[in-house]
Amino acid sequence: MILTNREKYFLLSLKNKYFRENFQSLNFVDKVILAIEVIEKRHRNILWRFFEYIYLGLSFLFYYPYNNQIINLSIGIYQLKISYILDFLNIEYTLNKKKIITYDYKLSIFYFILKNRNEKKVLYKIINKNEFCFFNNGLINYKKLEYFIQEYSKNLPFGEDFNYFFVLKELINSGNYIDNN
Repeated sequence: MILTNREKYFLLSLKNKYFRENFQSLNFVDKVILAIEVIEKRHRNILWRFFEYIYLGLSFLFYYPYNNQIINLSIGIYQLKISYILDFLNIEYTLNKKKIITYDYKLSIFYFILKNRNEKKVLYKIINKNEFCFFNNGLINYKKLEYFIQEYSKNLPFGEDFNYFFVLKELINSGNYIDNN
């Protein structure tokens, strides 16, 4: 794949951030989590997250009390879907397209969602689901890793073939050096 100068710069800036985070001492799953964190921090700045939280808060104030539904947004530094956070918290719900319907109205759900939005433990639980378990006995199953990224990020495009999975794979396979080309 031939990258444009912009794509090369983007990838290089991500690699620089990635290697600053004590990359050497991490296991593979932690490297994937670090790659997700680096991509999300670079792709969505703090102002974007601020508006996500405002939107979530307004939905809980004005929409949720009337029908126990919230939109399955992605929030936090890992862009965790609200359904993943509710799974982690063992809160029962039904997913209807992009809407989450909870069985009982509680504003404490909003608190627990915000409290767990940046938790690595939630991401670990998602990664360790049988359908996503891409790392087993020291071997990487790239098909399952790609499936995980498809479900996790809908393979967010950064360009034509320059997508979330490509960038993540480049980060986790980039070795111990930073390529300036």
